[in-house]
Amino acid sequence: PFPNQSQFRLYDWFYNSSHTKSKEDFNDLLDVLRSQGFSLDHLGGGGGFSAQQAQDTVDDFAGLNGVFSMDNGWHQGSLKILLPKTRAKYPSEDQAPTATIQGLFYRRLLEVLLGVATDQHFTHAYHWIPHILSWQPPLQDEHGAGNGLPHSQSSLPHPDPVRVFTDTFNTNTMLCEHAKIQVKP
Repeated sequence: PFPNQSQFRLYDWFYNSSHTKSKEDFNDLLDVLRSQGFSLDHLGGGGGFSAQQAQDTVDDFAGLNGVFSMDNGWHQGSLKILLPKTRAKYPSEDQAPTATIQGLFYRRLLEVLLGVATDQHFTHAYHWIPHILSWQPPLQDEHGAGNGLPHSQSSLPHPDPVRVFTDTFNTNTMLCEHAKIQVKP
């Protein structure tokens, strides 16, 4: 949403660095100031670019016409949350104190899933078909030494493969559900 790279890089450094500054944060700032395309002229003189102006720019962009566009499935609403109170008991949740958070942006789960499944930039990064993942331990003799040969060319005993679980797409449940889907007309 910023008019130039310099304003964006400076704002990004401010919000993505730690709350307490370190030598590393200082070096990160130097990297921003020395980066290609960064120019102090982009920040204007004494009345130019400021932290408040940057925040206003992001807030304006984040409205329903920016990154949270209704065209992309975003909705704006509020959320009422129960407030815990130490040593306080209430006859029911309805009588407990609450706070309402206004201006919350959200997307419905189906819209999120459809967005992920149809985004050509990321579809290659997902596992769409569940599978079994196995690790084949190296060949070893009784002393723990291997001979460096591939399994097919070695006379050493072949250890059983070890099943590896990394995520839901290689669990038994996903394999069963996928099989059920495959037999449907």
